[in-house]
Amino acid sequence: MAAMAATLLTTASPALAGAPPAPVPATTDWSLSAEPERCVLSRDFGAGKTFVRLRLTSYGAGEWFEVDAFGNMHGVSVASFRFLPDGKPTPRIAAAWGSTPYNRRSLGGWMIGGSDLLGRVADMNEVLPLVTAVQAEAQHALAIDIGTKRFVLDTGPMAAPLEQLRACRADMVRGWGLDPEVQSRLKSRPQPVNDRTRWFTTADFPSFGASGIQSGQVFFRLMVDEQGQATSCHVQNEAAEERLGQLTCKLALRRAKLQPAIGADGAAVASTYAGVVTWGGVVLRVSGGEAAPVGGESATVVTAPVWDRPPLEPIKRP
Repeated sequence: MAAMAATLLTTASPALAGAPPAPVPATTDWSLSAEPERCVLSRDFGAGKTFVRLRLTSYGAGEWFEVDAFGNMHGVSVASFRFLPDGKPTPRIAAAWGSTPYNRRSLGGWMIGGSDLLGRVADMNEVLPLVTAVQAEAQHALAIDIGTKRFVLDTGPMAAPLEQLRACRADMVRGWGLDPEVQSRLKSRPQPVNDRTRWFTTADFPSFGASGIQSGQVFFRLMVDEQGQATSCHVQNEAAEERLGQLTCKLALRRAKLQPAIGADGAAVASTYAGVVTWGGVVLRVSGGEAAPVGGESATVVTAPVWDRPPLEPIKRP
């Protein structure tokens, strides 16, 4: 890990086996960005070498959200997180590093993983009971473990931020032509009936020649009808290189075999299936699946976020 990363983590906390670290205080209020394909809740903590920008990103799949932390961090390591005091630690994954401009300087960024507020879910398509207001209010900090170091962000009670994220998610799902009330009461979301790790293979990895594009991460959403047919595919993250997004959606539409979502009354309903694939390194998650290599053996590099890129056009099934 680069020296700057070690500086941040050592300053923020001692080693995991030592005394609990002092929480890094928040320096801004929560900020919500509502986009057609995702809702991003962000907040800044600390200053200088201890600066961290935290992002919680919902892609519309229930209570699941992605956790990213941007700061003076560089390199690749393993990481996990948990909300305190009641959240379960998420599985330690190979944390992907990228960079993003901030105040004319480059910050490292860790994609730390995904879960709900209580750490109960690693697969974004799993259905779990909603976190209650009492449970959310009790969670007041986020502990992030990267390598052998830990730092804690003083988030404050999480009930109000979680409600913001839920309201945004409901509006987003409504914009997709679905009833958010129906979606929030699903017994099950669409599930693969074939091996999802075979949807994307090493042989699919494209060569873009002189363009220099060698890696990229794609979050995608399949619209799935009552018969389990994937009718369209939408790229959800602006960091995805357009051609990789198009390739991902074409392959998913061609290869994904799904059973439909089941509503509260036991009948099949239209819904969405969410996934994420990283090309050019390792697949950190194909909708919560086991890691599998795609297109090489090098460590994953997350494409730098482009904050103002418009969403890519959806790809329809031919």
